Amino acid sequence: MILSALYYLLFSALFYLTYRISYSRLSFHRFNRWALILMPLVALGIALIAPRFTLPYSAAALPVFQLPEIVIEGQTINLEQVQGSALPSSWTLIYLLGISLSSTYFLIGLIRLSRVLSDAKPEKYQGYILRWSKHVDSPFC
Repeated sequence: MILSALYYLLFSALFYLTYRISYSRLSFHRFNRWALILMPLVALGIALIAPRFTLPYSAAALPVFQLPEIVIEGQTINLEQVQGSALPSSWTLIYLLGISLSSTYFLIGLIRLSRVLSDAKPEKYQGYILRWSKHVDSPFC
């Protein structure tokens, strides 16, 4: 299961990189939308159908190292004291920093979008509502 998830992430990244390099600047909006919808589905199909690669190994071919025994002596640790005063690991702090930065970036984008929409002039065109703004250079949805 984890291997399928890694295949999915790998192929999704490759397809999106190909899209960004080749097609993102084109003005074929319908093709771009279909490509963006189909890329994750194709990546999922490849990940589920892809053969499972395993490397053959034998226990005799692996090196074996015998390490000397280490004995640590000292005070016994009371687990109740340790659990109450444990600090989060550095990976937890990095993860929380990433979440906070991503959330901040997302909220800034929402604020900027709301400003663009409030300044934009709505106009009906073939059943759609188009908003024209002087703050936006290229169309987006």
